[in-house]
Amino acid sequence: SLNMNHLTGPIPDVFQNLGGLIN
Repeated sequence: SLNMNHLTGPIPDVFQNLGGLIN
């Protein structure tokens, strides 16, 4: 993942990547 410390919980790795890109 690009940023795995943006969102935590049962969230797919793809959404964690999106969160890292946005924030």
